[in-house]
Amino acid sequence: MATAVRVEGLRRAVRQLERAGVEVEDLKKAFSRVSNEAMNDIRPHIPRGDTGALAASLRASKTKNTARVYIGYKRVPYAGPINFGWWDRNIESTHFMQVVDDPSNANKYVNIIEQELDRLVARLNLN
Repeated sequence: MATAVRVEGLRRAVRQLERAGVEVEDLKKAFSRVSNEAMNDIRPHIPRGDTGALAASLRASKTKNTARVYIGYKRVPYAGPINFGWWDRNIESTHFMQVVDDPSNANKYVNIIEQELDRLVARLNLN
């Protein structure tokens, strides 16, 4: 027996999936796949310095309802100025993180999360 479900809004969809019995770890894996894909798209655009510390600081979030990519941390405080620029210090912006905003990439990420959520729903229907 097929079940038709229509939920608008990602947070609401995640809550509904949890209520239906989807494990939090499965949701984390689904969103992690999107984050990893975004990291693969960003990585070639990161400026490489002598140490490669900026590129090495790229990491993905592992949450059940969002896909986020972070770069920089306390030992790499210059990630923001490299990405956005710093007028007073004459640092040109590179906008390497903004490659994910390209419409073709955005559609790719939406397709990935739709595939992952569809896979989780299909697994629920089999149980």
